[in-house]
Amino acid sequence: KKLSKQQQQRLSFFIELFYEEHCSNQFIEAAKEIKKVKSHNKVSRFFNRNVLGLLNTVINGTVNISSQWIKGAIGLDSGNTELVFKEYIKEVEYKKIDSYTIEEVASWKSDRLQKMLLFLIEVSKSLGYESIVVLFDKIDEFSLINSDVEKVTDFTIEILTDTDLLYSDKLSIVFSLWSEVKRSLNRRGIRFDKFKEIDIRWRTEELEPLINHRLKHFSINKEAPVTLDSLIPNSNDKRTILQLADHSPRGLIRLLGEIYNEDYDQKNLTSFTPSSVSKGLINFCKNFDYESQNPSKLGRRNDLLNWINRALRVRKPNFTIENLNQALNQKSPTSIKHIEELIRLGIIKENYEKTDLGESIYEVIDPKLKYLISRGILEIGQ
Repeated sequence: KKLSKQQQQRLSFFIELFYEEHCSNQFIEAAKEIKKVKSHNKVSRFFNRNVLGLLNTVINGTVNISSQWIKGAIGLDSGNTELVFKEYIKEVEYKKIDSYTIEEVASWKSDRLQKMLLFLIEVSKSLGYESIVVLFDKIDEFSLINSDVEKVTDFTIEILTDTDLLYSDKLSIVFSLWSEVKRSLNRRGIRFDKFKEIDIRWRTEELEPLINHRLKHFSINKEAPVTLDSLIPNSNDKRTILQLADHSPRGLIRLLGEIYNEDYDQKNLTSFTPSSVSKGLINFCKNFDYESQNPSKLGRRNDLLNWINRALRVRKPNFTIENLNQALNQKSPTSIKHIEELIRLGIIKENYEKTDLGESIYEVIDPKLKYLISRGILEIGQ
């Protein structure tokens, strides 16, 4: 009732947006055809509901009385006089309104689809909605994309290059994307300096209250529940654990699980032992599924682990090409190619600082890999 009659009609049939011109003869003829279909179906519905049953009843009664009279007139036994109801007149079939398949709609030109979108926004505003937000999330989980960075880029680039759509004050468009996809889009000419970028990761200081809430749920004594402080009394260990969780509640739970596995056979344990914390941290970092966090497609799973091991063998979280030359016993041209691949895989980044000699410095990104380097672990996946 909040919509105008015109909006109701357009929303019901969406005919106006199916044609190039709003007032084209094609639209007018289609509207007339729709009106005929509606009128026919309205009459058919009235006939089927109110007239059909009465007609069939009258016909059945007339036929039954006539048959009994004829049988009596010619001296035949009337036999079973039970009335058998027959459907002499069938229901009138409803006319169908042709509809478009999703495949047909998806093949339309973008300006045609935008007219549909803008009309839906107009209707939504009339219904009382103040703002319209279109959220694209979990794009990588779509089977045809299958976590491939370039396919995600192909999926989003047509929208991200449509400035008329992006600058519309009638709706907002939000993409939940990896930073790796952002780099791929940058290479395809997409600029992000005009649009606001929001980091949706959990902050490190938010992880402890979150895990304490979960621990309280499973604690026997709700008045004095288990907390991260009670499990990890050493403040340095706790700080390291929160850092290695890397903004992920799931990572924090898995990390505490690794520590618990080292202490699970202890009786009446109120906190994890320092030895279990140390072993659990190493196991978590060594056995972490790094491939799941790397959206780049590789030929084999071990390829990523091999590149990580190259970075670990440098033995420094921050290193230069010369450091890589010495660690892997190779020449600078080879190390430069290695640096490019490590950056592409998101294992390292250039931190834009220089040495006193003007050499570029590269930094290992993942705090788990930095921790392995600090513990002298130079290889994973073996």
